[in-house]
Amino acid sequence: MAGAYSAAESAATVQVSPEARGPAPVQDTQSEATLEGALLDTRIAKYQFIANLRVLQTGDEMAAELSKLARK
Repeated sequence: MAGAYSAAESAATVQVSPEARGPAPVQDTQSEATLEGALLDTRIAKYQFIANLRVLQTGDEMAAELSKLARK
């Protein structure tokens, strides 16, 4: 039983194409600059900042927990 795969492990697989693994295409923002694009970029930047902040907070929490464990 210990060597059997769980349903979650065998439920889904993902195949990443070689094109997706390569670098993202560079877009010329000056030639396609619109108000809608700028507003969308602003919203995306906001959520990227929030996500990065959450990663830093999680790392800080993990470091604090490790410090507590090391003291015991």
